[in-house]
Amino acid sequence: LEDLVRIRREIEPGLVFVPSSDDIHQDHQVICQEGLRAFKQVSILGYEIPWNNLTFTASAFVHLETKHIAKKIEALHHYKSQQHRHYISEHLIRSWSHVRGVQAGVEYGEAFQAIRWMIK
Repeated sequence: LEDLVRIRREIEPGLVFVPSSDDIHQDHQVICQEGLRAFKQVSILGYEIPWNNLTFTASAFVHLETKHIAKKIEALHHYKSQQHRHYISEHLIRSWSHVRGVQAGVEYGEAFQAIRWMIK
């Protein structure tokens, strides 16, 4: 919590991403809860990790282009400790983006849980 409060003071974000409140991984649950405490006056979106969510309320969507998906896949290749996991699959990332795009009425998308939306 103290680290997150320090970060909030340093960068004064307008939007914060945390794991979904439905994430069942214990570390992700702690980050979500502490994120809510640290960023009380900031908009917060919960990101989806399909293999950790038994349920997920997709209430905010972002339109993605092919270049964004390529960049996401490239970034995941740098996550060395997780390369053996089946969910790092390029096919899965593209497929999931397509599913969320269909829900949003575009070719590709990404879904988030709107945890707190602050309008200024």
